[in-house]
Amino acid sequence: VTWGEDAAPSIAGKTVRYTVTLKGIKKKVVPAADDEFAKDLGEFDSLGALRDKVRAQLEAAEERRADRDTKGALVQALVAKADFEVPEALVERHMSARTENLVRGLAYQGIDPRKVGVDWREYRESTREDSVKAARADVLLDEIARREGVSALESEVEAEVARLAARAGKSKEAVRAQLAKEGDLGALASRIREEKVLDLLKSNASIELT
Repeated sequence: VTWGEDAAPSIAGKTVRYTVTLKGIKKKVVPAADDEFAKDLGEFDSLGALRDKVRAQLEAAEERRADRDTKGALVQALVAKADFEVPEALVERHMSARTENLVRGLAYQGIDPRKVGVDWREYRESTREDSVKAARADVLLDEIARREGVSALESEVEAEVARLAARAGKSKEAVRAQLAKEGDLGALASRIREEKVLDLLKSNASIELT
C-alpha cells in the first residue's frame, strides 16, 4: 500500500508491504426461531409466548423512558420559572457527584481516569451551571413535598428494598443491612419521596405532545 502525505507520520509517503495469515474462517449459526427454540429458554411453551413476553418487555421499557422524559421536562419547566439563590454547599455537592460519576464510569470501563488527560478540577467547575439547576430542582421538589404532605412510607421503602434484593439475588435482610451500613436508607427514602412528587406533578400537569 502506498500511503499519501496525509497518513500517519511514520508511514506518510511510503509504500508498505503487509502480509496477512488466515488463521481460520468461522460462521455464526443462529438457531431457528421456532417453538423448540422458545422451549429451550425454559419458561415458554411456544414461539408466540416468547414474542409476547419480549414485546411486553420492550413496551414497558419504552413506557418507563417516556415517563422519565416527561418528568424531566416538568422539572426543567419548573426550574426555568424559578429565580432564587441556592445554597452553595448544595451546588458543590452536585458538582462533586457529577464528577465522581464520570470517574466511576471510566473506571468501570477499565479506563484509568488519571490517564485520560482531563483536568478534573476544570471539569468539575464546568458542571456548575447544570449543578445550580439541579440544586434549584432539589429545593423546589422538597418544598412541593412539604406543602403537599408527601413522604415515603415505610412499606414503600421495604418494597424497594425487596426489589433491589431480588435484582441482586440477595436476601432482603442482607440488602437492608448493607444500605443501613452505607448510610443509603435515607437516600432511598428520599428518592421514593421525590418520585411521588414527580408523579403528583405529572398527574396535575397540562402536557402537549409535539
